[in-house]
This record gives sequence, structure tokens and C-alpha cells, in this order.
Amino acid sequence: MTLKSRKKFQKQVERPYRWRIRPVDHNLAHLLATDNKLNPVVARIVAGRMQEAEFGSAMMSESIERFLSPRLADLLDPFQLADMEKAVERVVDALRRDEPITVYGDYDSDGTTATALMVHLFRFLGHDVRYYIPHRIEEGYGLNTEAVEELARRGTRVIVTVDNGITAVAEAAHAKRRGVDLVITDHHRPGRELPEAYAIVNPNRADCPYPFKFLSGVGVAFKFAHALLKAMHVAPDKGRAFLRSVFDLVAIGTVADIVPLVGENRIFVTHALRWMRETPNLRVNVMCSVWGIDPATLTTQTISFRIAPRLNAAGRTDHAGVCVELLTTGDVRRAEQIASNLDSFNDARRDLEANILRRCQRFVEKEIDLEDEPILVVHGDDWHIGVLGIVASRLTDAYCRPAIVLSRQDDYAHGSGRSPESFNLHEALAATSDLLLEWGGHAHAAGLRLHAKEIHRFRTAINEYAHRHLEPEELVPELTIDAEISPREFGIPLLDALASLEPYGEGNPHPVLSMSHLRLIEEPRVVGSNHLKLRLSRDGEVFDAIGFGLGMLLERLRQQRYDLLEAAFSPTSDDFTGRRKAVMELKDLRFMGG
Repeated sequence: MTLKSRKKFQKQVERPYRWRIRPVDHNLAHLLATDNKLNPVVARIVAGRMQEAEFGSAMMSESIERFLSPRLADLLDPFQLADMEKAVERVVDALRRDEPITVYGDYDSDGTTATALMVHLFRFLGHDVRYYIPHRIEEGYGLNTEAVEELARRGTRVIVTVDNGITAVAEAAHAKRRGVDLVITDHHRPGRELPEAYAIVNPNRADCPYPFKFLSGVGVAFKFAHALLKAMHVAPDKGRAFLRSVFDLVAIGTVADIVPLVGENRIFVTHALRWMRETPNLRVNVMCSVWGIDPATLTTQTISFRIAPRLNAAGRTDHAGVCVELLTTGDVRRAEQIASNLDSFNDARRDLEANILRRCQRFVEKEIDLEDEPILVVHGDDWHIGVLGIVASRLTDAYCRPAIVLSRQDDYAHGSGRSPESFNLHEALAATSDLLLEWGGHAHAAGLRLHAKEIHRFRTAINEYAHRHLEPEELVPELTIDAEISPREFGIPLLDALASLEPYGEGNPHPVLSMSHLRLIEEPRVVGSNHLKLRLSRDGEVFDAIGFGLGMLLERLRQQRYDLLEAAFSPTSDDFTGRRKAVMELKDLRFMGG
């Protein structure tokens, strides 16, 4: 590819976003509103999403009633998962023979909650199970041969993995040589070759008939627990009570792992949040108390921004085993001590992240031609690898393009990458894998390792790939609008009606609405940390609006204060004065002229 043929990418993305108005079948919306007694705006939102990927199979294959009112009775039979019967039979035999079992987890929130769930399960069944969490820095992700060898030496006869193992071909072979039966429970996509394990339970196996493919690692662990309780002939009422007791773990791991909140995931999270609010258990009470959270107000956002970062922080800056201890201990004082330590780890993580992010931004300014390099490949010496993924995500948000952050350590470079929805990073790494020693992950989040001397060649190769597969306009962030509404449709009744779509998360985002022909009725101002505050009106109705981080629009608003505006926003409530009021949480503004 010659230089002249290369695409030129913007140095920086200018506002506004590319607005995409979701197409709505208004006949379907009318039917939904009539047959299901839905608010008309909610009906239009649901009708639009039914035709697109957000609700996926959950909306296309099941009734609206099931989506709006998720039922525990609709959870699928765990034995539909390939190898589940075989996996459970081996563990039942180990329990009856009192063979040593080790649960092998992962250091992120999904992995630690899955490990904790398994620990609770085996304790409930009267077995003194062991667990092992690899050290992120010293061992890296997933099974490793040295750990398998050490566990075998200590007498482990069965290893049950959670949230990892699907690509552990060499490690599975070593376990077999050592006489250890490996039962893999995972949700990540398999590689070209499946490990030679005793059993592999993963809905994303090509030969797995399980209809719901979006379970998290802890979700698969829950299905294993359900199956094992059945196989052990635990009384149904006791089994249900146990499964309910670990639902909070399933919700935390599911939300933290950003899997789609549809189907079974929606059932898990909906019921878990209600129980966490109404009857919080010891671990939920301690986390909320120490981290300043009101259990009565727990939402998916609370998990995403308050709980998951603290659970993840231990694996990034220390060792994630303490998270499993927090989630399994019955000692309140010990739980409070660990929760306090996790708060400190999170502060340390933020400091590390901010420092490396500043260095990355300087690297971009000095070393990268943003018009010619659609993928940021940034590197430095001895950066803490525990925060590279977060920093890559920050760079992707800031520059609206894929970002890969590499830390050089001696002769090797370890890294993490993130990308916008418009670009498949996993495929890009596959295309350049001849330059990589290790790599893996998802379409928009991946990890990699390569020789440090190959960084320049890798940077060139992956950007050449991007020039062939990425159009410049795809890096302009897209904002999807669910529905346009009129002034009379906005208010407290709409907020109450939208509650039927909760919980929000990946695959079921908080609705974004639009309203056109708005006028400023007060001088716009910036408050707090660059937040835009406006009062708008149309047809005699007045609307308060807040745009977090949108202070850069202030000057243009002042210059064009008499122009009509179109606002994209999510409806939210303001209870600050003690009187509930509907407010527009702005996502973007467009000028329509006078």
C-alpha cells in the first residue's frame, strides 16, 4: 500500500456525534402500547430495539412480558450445556471419595465472584475446597503449568476452573500427565483447539446446544452449581435457598464483565438487585458500609462504578485472593478490614492510571501522526501492567480510535488494547499474530505479548491493517437515539414508565431520547468539573438540563443563543430539593438555526 492510497484520519473528532435515529415500526409500537399497556414512549423504545441487536434473542424469541417481568422459572436447564453431565459426575465422585478439589479462578471481578460462588457451593455440600487465584503480574491470566504442577504436588485430584481455561491446551495436557482431572467452566471464545480436559462447560463451544450464549464466567459457575445440587439430590427448597444466597455474586460478576443484560443475565441481575436492596447479606452490607453506598439504592451503575473497580483493584495492584476472602468470610471485622484495604488499592490504582495516562498522552502528542495512524500503539518502560487496559480504554475514549498500551520489561512488551464498537481488535491482532508471542481476548478488548524489538514493526503492521479495514468516518462516535419525544411526553410519568426497562447495562443501555426546536431561556453556565447547565423551553414547557463534561459547548451556546436546539438526552430525576423533578441528562446538542 503506497502512502498516497492511505486514508487520512481526523486529528481530533469534532462534535457533534454522528446521530443515528433508531428506526421504529410504529404499528408494532402501537400494538405494544395497547396489548401490554406500555407508556407510548417506552413502546417506541422497545419496538425499535426489537428490530436491532441490543435485545438480541431475548427480545426476538421470548415475549415482551418475559422481558419486562423476568422470572426465575424461565432459567434454562443447566444440563443443556455440553459436557455438564460429565463435569458434574466427576465432581460428585470426588465429593463422595473426599478427593481434594481446587477451584482455579481469575483476578478480575467476574473471576473472583465465580471463585467465591464455588467456594460457597462446596462448603454448602460439606467439602473443604481449596481455591487458587493467579497473580496478575507474576503469572498472568488463566491456567499456568507451574501452578498446575504445584497443585498436583499438594494432592489436588480435580481442578475446576472458573472464568478461564478454554485456551489452556498445554496446561490441560500437563494436568493429565500429572493425573489431575481438569473440569473447565468458562465463557470466553475457544481457540482453534480445545484443551484435552476431563470436561469443558462453555456455552460458546461450537458444539454446545445451550441457546443463551452470553453468560459471564460467574453465570457459567452458577449453572454448574445448579446442576451439581441436582446431581447431589439436594432438597429443592434447600437448593433454591442456596442459589438465592449467591445471586449477589452472580449480579456483581455479570455486570462487571459487561456481558449483555438480556435473557438469563437479565433474570439474574433483576432478582439479585432486589434482594441486595431488601435483604443485603454480610458481604453486601460490609461493601456498602465501607464504600459509602446505600444498599437501598443499589443499581447496575453502583456495581459498575463503585463495587467492581474496588474488587478489580486488588488484582491490579496486589493480589485478588483477598477479594475471594471478602466474598466468602463470615467474620465481619475481617471483611471490613479487607474492604478498607480494597479502597486503598483502588486509590493506588487511580494514581497509577493517571500517571501512565499522562505519559501516554505526551507520547501521542510527540510520536504519533493522528491523521495517518488510526490505531494508537503507545509504549513505555516498566509501566504497571495491571492498569494498561484501563489506560487503553481512556485513550480510546479521548481519541475515538483503537488504542494499545505496551509496557516494555527487559526484552519483552506486555500490553492491553481497547477499541470502539466500529473496529474488531481481535481480528486485527489475528492478522498481525506473526509478530506476537501471545494474544487473546474479545472484539473490543484484548491482551498481547511480543518481543520489545518488534514494537515498531507491530505498530506499522496493525495500522496498515486498519487502513484496509477501517473508514475514517467510523471513528466519529455514534450516538443512537431511541425515540424523539414531544414536550408533553417528558416528565415524572415517563421516568416511572422507563423503570420497566431496568436493569440497564450492556445490550440494554439506558434509553437516549431527543427533542427538537428547543430554546435557551437563561444564560447557559458551567458548574462543577466542566458540566453544562441549561434551562430550555418549547411549547410553553420548561426543562432543566445538565450535560456532564459538556462545558466545551458553552461559548458556542453564548454566540448562538437565539438558535433553536435539538437535544439528545437520557431522562433522569433530581431529588436535591426534596421534590422529585424530571431532568434531561444531556448527551449532545445540535444547532438548528434561528
